[in-house]
Amino acid sequence: QFTRDLPSTLFYLTRLSIHPEKKALIAEARAVIKAKVEQVKRGESPDWYVTQKGAARKLTAISATQAVEHWRKTDQPLRYVYIDSLDLTNIKSKDRAETSEQVVDAVIKYQGRIRCMRCVIGSFRASSLIFDDPEHEVQFSRTVFVDKADFGKTFVRRKKQKILGDRAAEFRRLYLNWSVFLGDANFHSVKVHGKGAKAYLPLTTFFGSIDLRNVQVDGVLEMRYLQSAQTLQMQRAKLHGSAYLGHVRARRANLSHLEVTKHELLLNSVVIEDEFQMENAHLRHGATFEHAQFNGLVTMRNGHIERSTNLSRASFKRSLIFENMSVENLVALGVSFEDTARFNGSVFKGRTAFAL
Repeated sequence: QFTRDLPSTLFYLTRLSIHPEKKALIAEARAVIKAKVEQVKRGESPDWYVTQKGAARKLTAISATQAVEHWRKTDQPLRYVYIDSLDLTNIKSKDRAETSEQVVDAVIKYQGRIRCMRCVIGSFRASSLIFDDPEHEVQFSRTVFVDKADFGKTFVRRKKQKILGDRAAEFRRLYLNWSVFLGDANFHSVKVHGKGAKAYLPLTTFFGSIDLRNVQVDGVLEMRYLQSAQTLQMQRAKLHGSAYLGHVRARRANLSHLEVTKHELLLNSVVIEDEFQMENAHLRHGATFEHAQFNGLVTMRNGHIERSTNLSRASFKRSLIFENMSVENLVALGVSFEDTARFNGSVFKGRTAFAL
């Protein structure tokens, strides 16, 4: 049962397990994935997934060029394959248009649908590409990323200075549901825009860093049940559609300078194990922290929350610093403060309710 579906195993272990050897089991699952990758590199085809009827699906290796050829010929997703290095910026094929009209500031349009289900990717790079075809999408469902995945802006060091490497990719629809990132995930400055724009990252597990700084999502951002073993970084993100962050679990979270323009920010039932920061944020349609659990210091400072802020039944294990905030309505029914709560310099323009 442990190895029938390793991405799901890792999700449920990190999310729901109360086993006394939980950390050892997670480490074992990660080691099994890496062992299977080494088998594939040696030319073997280990079992990767077992269906509900007991049929084993083998993991086989293909090249990035073969993957692109598959996507060009059919709309069907790749399944049960290992791609050691999927660098879409280096692929030369007629899927990638390189006419002078389409090259703008080293950003290149990529025409084609990219779909992987239950695959394993070694390293991934899609920075500087534009995926804006309304009929196409980028989808990696139940896929494991073993090494670093670069979707966003990258930097290089030259003569002790940090300078821009690649620009961030742009998407119309990006799906990463149920996937697992064993390494770092870079989405710095990624844009998801255009008609029907969607960024789906629900039920996704990040063991390395997750960088969502400066992202811009004009449509739906779906991150429910996402979990991060490190800091969830969303500084200066701009969300212009629905923002679903309910049930997120992270070691730390930084949402400073976040801007949400058209819908309420939903942070209900989040669990943050350590520090949570949200400074200088502007939430134009309010925010919900109902049933949230904050186990570390919480700092909300110098922000504007229009309409309603809901802290009902939220739990603050350590101090809450709610300073110099401008808030319309504050509802905190059944909220629990186990340490100090400071509201210095904050302005509450409408109704404020604290009750059991």
